[in-house]
Amino acid sequence: MTQEELASRLGVSAQAVSNWERSESYPDVTMLPSLSAVLEISVDNLLGIGRETDEQIRERWIKDMQEKPEAGKDTVLRYYHEYPKCYYLMEGLMWWVYRRQKDDPELREAATNMAKRILAECTKTDIRLNAAKVLSFLCDDDEAGEYIDIFGNNIGIKPNIIARRAYDRGDMNKAHDYFDLEQFWIFMYFCTRSAYCEGESEKGIRYYTVRENIVQSIGNGTVPDGLLETFFMLKLFHSAALFALGRKDSGYDMLAEAVTAYEKWCAFDERKKLSVGELSLFGNITMKRISVSGQPAGAVYVGDDYFGTWGCGISIRQDTEQLQEMFAPVFEEERFKELLARASEAEKQTD
Repeated sequence: MTQEELASRLGVSAQAVSNWERSESYPDVTMLPSLSAVLEISVDNLLGIGRETDEQIRERWIKDMQEKPEAGKDTVLRYYHEYPKCYYLMEGLMWWVYRRQKDDPELREAATNMAKRILAECTKTDIRLNAAKVLSFLCDDDEAGEYIDIFGNNIGIKPNIIARRAYDRGDMNKAHDYFDLEQFWIFMYFCTRSAYCEGESEKGIRYYTVRENIVQSIGNGTVPDGLLETFFMLKLFHSAALFALGRKDSGYDMLAEAVTAYEKWCAFDERKKLSVGELSLFGNITMKRISVSGQPAGAVYVGDDYFGTWGCGISIRQDTEQLQEMFAPVFEEERFKELLARASEAEKQTD
């Protein structure tokens, strides 16, 4: 509904409606019943009484998913239909579909529609760019091109999207075409992730070792501060693979190294310029504390623009389900809990 259409139905000027939207003035109290009738909502909702914020809706969805994980698909579709204008929620829903059930036709269609709606209606840049990413991954080649092009020639994102599309479709030859020196870590990620997902722990350990050596070689034997997050993730998956093979002592040694890297990464001063930057960005990088739904959610690398942002792949305090799956053989052991508590305490520094 345009400002002119609303104004005509209420018997006021379009300028008056424009002033309301800019909070320069407010409708007369006697107009509230008519305004609520035209908008088909209650006066209470119109005034924001008892209305949930976008953050609260998304938090409620996350809680529902955690309490009834077996009803994941039904929960996602229910929230999708109930809150079509809550773009912050839509962002979470579409990523969940892509990461968990992108092969389900109904969910795939829903996620595609969410992303297209966000691009058509939402004004928040970060949510719009995430929608473009999802569409780049989910759409057919002809349609995906227009969404990939939104990212221009950015070396930190566009090659990643093209390579991930190829990987999702089993076309590793095409994926390799987009790996240059600055994107080599993506190639290694695919190899290690593939080994992890297929349960090939021995293969994964070989790749983890190669990547760890590459990261340390960049810093002449030490880990550059801008690569600590990458190093942490490598050590985390490496230790999980060792535990899966029953090599507990080595697994705990590796996990301790991961926690040490995580502690250092979480302790960075926001004002500090990081050495090397982040491997896929090679920019003027610093740290920035972030939150999600009002709750602390770690830190990210930040460059000169939006595209210079790169977050940690796992939150120790929030991704309990993923950690429990990764470390099933030792998840209930006191030694494991102690290391996890150290990492959790480090993450609190980002609050």
